[in-house]
Amino acid sequence: LESVLRPERDVEYVPPTGVTRLIRYRARVWSPVGALLYGPLVRGGLRGAHHARRLQTGNVRTYALYLLALIAVLLALVRTGALG
Repeated sequence: LESVLRPERDVEYVPPTGVTRLIRYRARVWSPVGALLYGPLVRGGLRGAHHARRLQTGNVRTYALYLLALIAVLLALVRTGALG
């Protein structure tokens, strides 16, 4: 199982000058589900957020234009029968 999960272990130790000051132990386990399934989903979400951020200008008139364009597209889709 260790060859599949590929755990990483790290121990950090600061030598004492009288009293031990720090011992830190870290362990990470590579998750195939996390890397192969969630990785692409997270990258896609971040890419979508980047595009959405470019649309956010802070101008009310621009938002009103976006809303009118959305309504026009939805009405066209309803009229053609592609939506509802």
